Amino acid sequence: MTAKKKKIAFLFNIFLSSLAAKPLEVSNKSMAAILNISESALSKLRHSRTQKLPAGLHPGLMASKFVVEVLREFAPTKATALLFIDYAKSLGEKYILSDSLSRFVSVITATNAVEEEKAKKLYTGMIPELLKLCYEESYFSSEKEYDNWVMSHSNMHSEAVYQKICDMVNQDVLSSERLKQLVNVVYSASVRRQLAQYHSDFSYLEMMNDFFRSQVNQPFYSMIRRSEQISVSDDGTEITRVMTAREQIVPQTMQPVDFTVSQTYYNNSMHLPSENIIETAFHELSCSVNGQPLTDYVNQQENTSYQSLHQFITVQEEEDDGNEASEKHLMLRFTLYPSEAGEPINIEYGYTSTSPFIPNVSCNCFYTLQYPCKFLYHEFALDERTATKWGVRVKLFAPLANSICDRKDQQDSIRTGGSAGAMHVMFYDWAMPGAGYFCNLYERKGNSADTVAF
Repeated sequence: MTAKKKKIAFLFNIFLSSLAAKPLEVSNKSMAAILNISESALSKLRHSRTQKLPAGLHPGLMASKFVVEVLREFAPTKATALLFIDYAKSLGEKYILSDSLSRFVSVITATNAVEEEKAKKLYTGMIPELLKLCYEESYFSSEKEYDNWVMSHSNMHSEAVYQKICDMVNQDVLSSERLKQLVNVVYSASVRRQLAQYHSDFSYLEMMNDFFRSQVNQPFYSMIRRSEQISVSDDGTEITRVMTAREQIVPQTMQPVDFTVSQTYYNNSMHLPSENIIETAFHELSCSVNGQPLTDYVNQQENTSYQSLHQFITVQEEEDDGNEASEKHLMLRFTLYPSEAGEPINIEYGYTSTSPFIPNVSCNCFYTLQYPCKFLYHEFALDERTATKWGVRVKLFAPLANSICDRKDQQDSIRTGGSAGAMHVMFYDWAMPGAGYFCNLYERKGNSADTVAF
């Protein structure tokens, strides 16, 4: 006598295979028609234990219909009732069932002699319920096993995918057909570093997948370099920022690309004219596209007659009742027109922004990415006089990039420079839209040379 085989998990592919085997022997053709899939798709379902089940087979959509269609394969007779009694026995002997399903199986298998009248009641009552419970339990057991499989294999799998795609992307192929490489790099880097944080919420991965699909034909930054020098006046009444930047955007289609530079302005005066705000927030403004002055570029592309860069700036005011300062958001906006899909567009700009210095308010600023970015480098520096009294703090947020997903990488991505108070932020291996940082000045205590706080 051979030893009794160990029971195995009751998964969806096991359930489908059990229906096709004795004693029921539902044909593959009938089963495929019942599930509304091809026979080849049915074969894949039956032979893959860790496959993500199609949403259309969810019990909430399919279970009741499935039961009705399966029972149509059998007549409401005593012979059918006996077949399902034997089937229930085989389930109890071979598979690991939940307590509720196990109890239900026990009730059916306890039925011995079956009269024709009782057979009809089984056919319309307990047998459909058995099939429905089996469908639901096997489906959800498979979903749970799939989640467990993802958790145990994703790190290894995404590592291999990540390395393969990085090799491709590093060739700098910028055609629209290859932008999915960027998507996969960000996806695999994110999952590779952050999967442990989200292993209990797989809707996160689905959300990310939807987001990346939406980015396939969107432009991306090939490079962003910004340098900002900050100074506070001796009497502590003014703060000045001198900004220079070079950015390279790669459009993936011939669709125009929106480009925005934002600057926040704080002021104690609630009624300063917009013209004055623009002049002080974007003083000494310069901007060029592919080496051509912005006004000339836009006039040529749009057949317009702009004379000043300040004509591209809009002011939006937000007032905080809890603060004496008024807050204005200034947006330098213009449109880029690709000459060829996949060809980089170079933008250079610079300006000086001066505003009243309001402690704990105007010393704060933040930056977020508008499009995916392959490489970003932002440098901050305080002038020598300011650095004796003030320091700079930077906090990264919503990174979802390989560069700054964990504590070690975050420290590598925010570094102090050579001069007093200088530091930089670097995203060096792709970052998603929304990734960015919060920056603020803090007053040093005493004469201690405070280091940058993270």
